[in-house]
Amino acid sequence: MNKETIKIDGMSCVNCAAGIEKKLSRKGLINSKVNFSTSEVIYDKNEIDQDTIKTYITELGYEIIDTKKKK
Repeated sequence: MNKETIKIDGMSCVNCAAGIEKKLSRKGLINSKVNFSTSEVIYDKNEIDQDTIKTYITELGYEIIDTKKKK
């Protein structure tokens, strides 16, 4: 698995994480995991591109946290 991580804002409980995982699973992403305690989605970048998975997450009402530092 070639792992990538996305930080999410707005997850307030484990049910939120389960809902995201369920949507990703329905979209065929069998290797994605949502970690409530770290507010992260870990996915296989060979399965899906980053923009598409971000779209799936934002469709559920969550925001993506940009972890890239601006100069």
